Amino acid sequence: MKLQLLAIPLLVALILSPLAAAAAGSITFSSPVAGAAYSGQGAYTITGTITPTPSLPDNVNIVVTLQGQSTPLDVEQVSVAAGGTFSVSTLYGGNAAWVTGTYVITASDSSATTGTTTFTYTAGSSPPPSGIVLSVTARADAVVYSG
Repeated sequence: MKLQLLAIPLLVALILSPLAAAAAGSITFSSPVAGAAYSGQGAYTITGTITPTPSLPDNVNIVVTLQGQSTPLDVEQVSVAAGGTFSVSTLYGGNAAWVTGTYVITASDSSATTGTTTFTYTAGSSPPPSGIVLSVTARADAVVYSG
């Protein structure tokens, strides 16, 4: 009898464990593709799909970090569209926190569905823009003393 009492919870756990794993789902990225490479500074789009499709409304929280670090360089939140898709435009580079390395994009929704992808980034400056350049020169003909 004691063996049966111990076996019942174990049997229930074994039966329900595939359901719990399937309920968590997954997030796959279509952009950037794993291993994409960026340099300098610019814009890129993070897009993906949640499966199974969550009930709406739902949001995806997106965090971009340097691999091995916990401090985020970019944090975005975007609504999930019908079909479980999401998309957000954001920027890479642009400040001293963006150093050469591998970056990890982690996305999660309200039902604990998660996914990750990576891209590489090479620090450096972007080429100067072409076209019209504005140059300003300040001059003063007299010194003005206040008071």
